[in-house]
Parts: sequence; C-alpha cells; structure tokens
Amino acid sequence: MVVAAPALSTAAKRVLVLGWFGSTPSAMRPIADMYSQLGYEPTLLPCERKDALRSMWYPSWRKMIKEGPPAEVLESGEFDRVHLFSGAVFKYYCWMKGGKGESLGHSEIVFDSTPFLPTPGQLWSFTGGIAGSSPTAQRLLRMPGSRRVFETGINLAWKSTGYRYKKRLAEFEDELDCGRRKLVLLGGADSMVDPEVVERQVGRWRASGTDVALHRFDGVGHVLAHRRRPKPYLSALAGEAAAEEAAAPAAAKQAARAKHAVLQPYPGDVGFIPQALPSPAFP
Repeated sequence: MVVAAPALSTAAKRVLVLGWFGSTPSAMRPIADMYSQLGYEPTLLPCERKDALRSMWYPSWRKMIKEGPPAEVLESGEFDRVHLFSGAVFKYYCWMKGGKGESLGHSEIVFDSTPFLPTPGQLWSFTGGIAGSSPTAQRLLRMPGSRRVFETGINLAWKSTGYRYKKRLAEFEDELDCGRRKLVLLGGADSMVDPEVVERQVGRWRASGTDVALHRFDGVGHVLAHRRRPKPYLSALAGEAAAEEAAAPAAAKQAARAKHAVLQPYPGDVGFIPQALPSPAFP
C-alpha cells in the first residue's frame, strides 16, 4: 500500500520512504511529518508484518527484480530522494538490479538502519523479532539445534538459486555503488547492523568519489533513531552536521558484537529494540 502525503507545492522536493519490515502507515507518519518540515512531499511505502517474512525469501527477490516498484509509485513522477529503512534496502536492490529503479529519478539515497546484506545469523535474530512475544514461536526458536537448522535451511535455499553469500554480497554492494549522494544513519545499539560492514562500505563509496555522510546515534536500537533522537535525526536529514556522527569507541563495538540479543517488537509497531536473551539459542 502506497501512502502519499498532501502536496506542499508544485516546487516541493519529493521523497519516497520505504518502511522497515513490519512497518505500518501510522508508524511511519512521524517520518512524513519530519520530511514535510524540511519542505519535502513524502510518499510512504510501508511493509506490514504479513509481508515481512515473505520479502526475505529469495524467490520473492526474483519477483521484485522482474516487477520493479509499484505502478502507483512510478506513475506519481520522479523523486529527489529515496529513504530506505532496514530490510527495505533489499527491495531497492531488486528494483535497481531489474533496471526499473532508475525510473525513480532520485539523486540521493538514505540508508537508515540498513544491514546491507544480512548473514543467516542476522536473519535468525530478525526472525526472533518477527516472532515477537508469541510463546509458541519463542519455544520453537529456543529448542536445541533450532538455530543450526534455520541457518542450514537458509544456506541451502540460497545455494539452490546458484548464489553464494560472498558473491551476492559483492553484487549487492556494486548495485548500490551508483554515484548518488548517500546519507547513512546508524544506531549505536543496533544488533541487526554490523558497524564494521557499514563503515567499510562507506569507505569504499568515499574512495570512489561518492558524497557520503555517516551519522551514528549512540545508544539507539534498530530503526529507532527518529523516535529516540528526533532533533539530531532531523538535522541529519537536512544535511546538517550531527553531534553524534563520531565513530563509537572500539570497546563499544566489541561489546555490541558480544551482546546476546534478540529483536523484540516495540509497542506501537515502530521498530525493534535489542533485548538481552541469555539463552544459547541466540548467541
């Protein structure tokens, strides 16, 4: 479902916002309000919970590659900016790979809590978040050997398509290395995103001459910066210098990697917060 905010004026900039897996129009409304303050006409493309797991399955990627963006998005005209939340980056990748993403006409991309291409282990954590507070689902996820079975299944599914992780990762990064100006927003407490992978990719983009801004929001979880740090977040969207842009200390990075976490739904369906879970099923 595409949600378009009322046009500000014929001269307003336009932004297409692709929501995180499990997002709803109401949960994305604060983003639309922020962009309206900045003079943009926002168009929202939520990804509600019923579509989240289906979007992660590789055959769905092939369908998105073939079909491209929704017809109503393409028919609405070109955009100045595309804002990608979390797993929405995979939709964008598929659109670009199929060639139809170029029709969006954008010159800027915002990567907001985007894991780029997740490992099977990260998909396992994400599945824990989608499962939420369901006792049955949580019991299944905690069963001995359940993580190994899950990751093996993901690897076999990807292998059956003729793709291996490293090959797909290189292909994915190359598809996004398109010269457009990039803004990367990263939560310091985001267990779904590896900061080293993000910083390495930012370095590659900068080395190729791409204009990239990186803003880190310390202590903020997955897709929560717009709620927990609204003022610096708005400044980042506006292209202003953010006080929290400095890289986190090495000790903080190590602690984040060592943390045992599962992503749990946040009340109001606005994202996921990493919560400690000592069970060995979630190393």
